[in-house]
Amino acid sequence: MEKKKILIVEDEQLIAHPASVFIEDFGYEVAGVIESGEEAINFVKNHKVDLILMDIYLKGKMNGVEVMNIIRSFINLPVIYVSGAIDENLLEKAKLTHPYNFVLKPYGSKELEIAIDFAFYNFEVQKKKKETEEALKISKEKYKALFETNSDGILLLDLKTGEITNSNNSLKKIFDLCQNGIKNTIQDILLFPNVKNYIEKFCHNCSQNMSPCSVRYELTKQNDKKMQIEVILQIIQLSKKRLLQLTFRDISSKEEIKKINKSRIKYEKALANYSEILLENPDPKIAYPKAISLLLDAVVADRVYIYENIIHPDFGLSMELIAEECSDNCFSRGSNIFFKLTPYERRFSRWQEILSKGKIISGKINKFPHNERDVLAAIEVQSLIIAPIIVSNLWYGFIGFETIDKEREWTISEGILIRTAAKISAAYIMRERYERKISEKYETTDEYLEITNNIKFQCKKNLVEPLEKITQFLEIIKQENNISGYSQSSVKGIEKQLIDIYGLLKIHLSDTIK
Repeated sequence: MEKKKILIVEDEQLIAHPASVFIEDFGYEVAGVIESGEEAINFVKNHKVDLILMDIYLKGKMNGVEVMNIIRSFINLPVIYVSGAIDENLLEKAKLTHPYNFVLKPYGSKELEIAIDFAFYNFEVQKKKKETEEALKISKEKYKALFETNSDGILLLDLKTGEITNSNNSLKKIFDLCQNGIKNTIQDILLFPNVKNYIEKFCHNCSQNMSPCSVRYELTKQNDKKMQIEVILQIIQLSKKRLLQLTFRDISSKEEIKKINKSRIKYEKALANYSEILLENPDPKIAYPKAISLLLDAVVADRVYIYENIIHPDFGLSMELIAEECSDNCFSRGSNIFFKLTPYERRFSRWQEILSKGKIISGKINKFPHNERDVLAAIEVQSLIIAPIIVSNLWYGFIGFETIDKEREWTISEGILIRTAAKISAAYIMRERYERKISEKYETTDEYLEITNNIKFQCKKNLVEPLEKITQFLEIIKQENNISGYSQSSVKGIEKQLIDIYGLLKIHLSDTIK
């Protein structure tokens, strides 16, 4: 451990020398022996010093008190003044430099040791006290800053008197107007039944339980807007006082998020069922009506539909209705020839441009261009959202929702829902194309079905034939991936799964033979 260093500022060698010996005997290190105040100042600036033994009367222009005033301007060090005579006037000035001890010449070893020990002790005590005060000051400033800038309303009550000690601006904003449009005072806030009851209960139990608790209630503003409020009650210690802090938090947005999350869960379930129905039904005529009806139930809409792009000999690129589900209050588009097959040219050329780039179209119809608005208004469409179906990087068609009774904005979650439904539909179309291409390799549908059934483990006792069929299927996948519509990585994934099945069947066959 490094020894503490003591600087001796003394112009009498008969005093300085024995002082040096004493200090070393005490276990300290003599940093230096200086005769003048000017030298002492320069020494402290350039060397480490832990304590100064300062003679009040020094050679030169400055006395010890003046020297310490300068030193204290750039560093805080403990000082012990030494003097052979007492000048009351100078002594008063010395006190202003906050000395940690004072000894009279001549002094003995024990006297000096006690003075040094007390000086170091007092210095540490004062240092810790100052640090604590500084930390407390910073803490108060931080609390004050948080108190004033906090978006939550905060109210402080004195636990002993029950008086309100402070409140912030956010509290006044939250409770600006109440049910009858009358301005609230701070005291009025405490009259809300739930708040008042919880305060009484909390204060009654606070001696046993210091944990925060909370209560929620609904506040009605002047414009009849409902605000969900959460009140958090907790005990805090501030300026030696125990206070009850009530934090009033507007959780309306939090409740709104809960509603959104609930909707998302509903959407995810609808999409899972949508995907399952498409996978179980290879015939689009059967699959699509069942599948899109699930989406209609999940979304607040009146109509859901799927259109496929076709090239009409007379009209060119057109949209053809292939599936539709409607709520009870709207009619089917399929009954109208114009909406069952509609050219993009002229009326819906904007749709062609946007959807072909993979982008969504959504909004209220009254904000759509005139040529689109006139057509859609004729069938009472108020708002819609449509997403393109992209198959093998080509625009296949689109899926859409519409409202009839009222206008509405479509949420981000609904945008994600329709995009995902479009992607699932694209995967279904790719699979249907792929299976159709593969089936064309066989003379009869029965032969193709026999292969697929065997791959699904619908195996008879004789497993040799299914193994041969899987081998054939693997070869077809490798040869026909260029027409299947699947990416190379997808084909490899299918191949891996079939190889795994192949291995399992081999093991099963081996066990059967045994």
